Amino acid sequence: MKNRHNRGNTLPFIAGTLATLTLLASGVFAIAPYIAFLSPIAALGISLSITLIIFMFSIAVIAFTYKIISKNKKSDEISRQVNSPAIKDEMEKRIKNLEESNILFNEKLEVLTSTATTSQMEELYMKFYEKSEARGNKPLKDFVLEEHKREELIGICNLIKENISKMSLEKPGDSEGKRKVERVGCIFYGPPGTGKSTIVEAIADKFKSLTTFIKVPGSDLLRKSSINEVFNKAEKNAPCIVLIDEIDSIGTKRTDDNQVPLNYFFTRLDEARRDVIVLATTNVCVGDLDTALTRGGRLSKKIEFHELKGDTLRKVLKTGLKKELKGTEFDSHIKNILEDTANITFSAANLNDFINYAVEQAKSSKKPNVHTMIKNFCDSCGIPSKKPTNTKHKLKVATNIQNQENDSGYSSGTNTPSPLKGQSLIAPVIINKLEKCRKALNLVDKN
Repeated sequence: MKNRHNRGNTLPFIAGTLATLTLLASGVFAIAPYIAFLSPIAALGISLSITLIIFMFSIAVIAFTYKIISKNKKSDEISRQVNSPAIKDEMEKRIKNLEESNILFNEKLEVLTSTATTSQMEELYMKFYEKSEARGNKPLKDFVLEEHKREELIGICNLIKENISKMSLEKPGDSEGKRKVERVGCIFYGPPGTGKSTIVEAIADKFKSLTTFIKVPGSDLLRKSSINEVFNKAEKNAPCIVLIDEIDSIGTKRTDDNQVPLNYFFTRLDEARRDVIVLATTNVCVGDLDTALTRGGRLSKKIEFHELKGDTLRKVLKTGLKKELKGTEFDSHIKNILEDTANITFSAANLNDFINYAVEQAKSSKKPNVHTMIKNFCDSCGIPSKKPTNTKHKLKVATNIQNQENDSGYSSGTNTPSPLKGQSLIAPVIINKLEKCRKALNLVDKN
């Protein structure tokens, strides 16, 4: 580096030397006319103006040369400082520290990004209720249900109670006794809006003094970490009722998508304490679920919920209305409601809402028109409604026509009793056609 700077100073040094000599020469030419021994030089006849030009040019060259040499000298000094061992070590340390800081920053940024993404993706929407903490909006006894459906739910409640009672008598290490306690697991299935999840919450509320309660969506159980979190929480706080909403998210017949989490779910379910009671809901048919899920020892109990219509709806609706509207003054009102809902299908949720609405309207100061009341409710809930057929009127018309024809005899010429006689209901159109045929054949009695 030093040699390079020395070579760079050679040319400016030569130029500077020549400029200095030229400067001295111009000075000699300027004073030659005035000094005797310089008379030979003065004889050359170089004018003063040329001498001044040479003098000024020489000074400019010398100044420029000095500037270049100074700059090169400064660069050489800086280069020597930079190349010194102490400076090199310091610079290398600083560069290394900067690189390490940059790497550390990138690593932290990557970890933070990964953590945020993982946390967002693996967030478990699990609700946990301590003992004595209320669950659901109303008790099981307040649900309007078919009688056989209520009996099935009471049966599930009895199994849960018996299971908890037996487990409370267990002693640590009493494996023989534990084997006598069967697992209680049940699937509530049926169309959306039939009250499955709400009823499970009501069952959990019935046992709130004895059990904790966990509610989790089935779609969150597609990860092993979530399955572990749910069962660990349930076992730690046993006895515990676990509601898995829409278990078909994990429990349908095994494919590449759900095989690993479903198998792991089975493992945790089989190894769980017997006082961890799993109740699940689904909107799909039980046949669409994996058979290993619904076999004995797992979620073997199954209760179907369906929409209510026809005679079933009339029975349930009548029971619910009678329970709230007591007294003979409401009998005709209830009767009209039952007749006007003959062609309507209600879900369990809608039916409960309708009963509350109908009771509120019946007890109001205004006397509501039943048809309008039902239509308004159906429109607000998006329930298809059809105007009920006036079956009473058709029955009356058909019966009158039948009676008239029976009075006329409808007998054949052989006086054989008419095959139409004794029938309680025949469509008027058919009767009219038969009448025309009889007249055309002159079979009408002339008496």
